[in-house]
Amino acid sequence: MTRTHQGAGLTPALRTQVFQAIWTRVRDTHWDRRYGGVDWNAVRARYAPRVKAARDDRAFYALMQQMVGELRQSHFNVIPPDVFLAGEASRRSGDGE
Repeated sequence: MTRTHQGAGLTPALRTQVFQAIWTRVRDTHWDRRYGGVDWNAVRARYAPRVKAARDDRAFYALMQQMVGELRQSHFNVIPPDVFLAGEASRRSGDGE
């Protein structure tokens, strides 16, 4: 995977890849083939230009959360890597307690 440099965030190309991976994962694995009445192909078309316009990773991941939120499934979340890693570190530091 391509990053601009350590700590600089995702490149625009990598954001597009992540967006496509999330969209495809939902398309291929969602339990309801009608996506609760949501036109999942239309969601992709609406969000693709917004992904390109995202000013930074924070805006990008908020956009991805908004996209999966259209499915109205409380247990669907997009967790940014830094948040996930912080949670993992916190869990590991509490293992010995």
